Amino acid sequence: MTESHNFTIQSLNAPTVLPRVALLFSKRRLPIDRLEMYALDDGAHAMLGLEARCDASTAEKVAQQLRRIVEVSEVSVYATEVSVALRA
Repeated sequence: MTESHNFTIQSLNAPTVLPRVALLFSKRRLPIDRLEMYALDDGAHAMLGLEARCDASTAEKVAQQLRRIVEVSEVSVYATEVSVALRA
């Protein structure tokens, strides 16, 4: 069973956040399947949504590392099942 983990990250709306988050996933060799980022109403904060396939242990380690990024204020992660279709 492959698990897909969704990461929701609230951070300051700074140009350094996205490259730092992407670098963290790249260093762990975790491909990002989905990425969206948008500014919140106040303009000073942003919300990032990422989806990556990994095990639960790795997802928690990544979440802990994300929380150490200075601009990040909140991180949540949850798993969803990914179904794989096999073709004959």
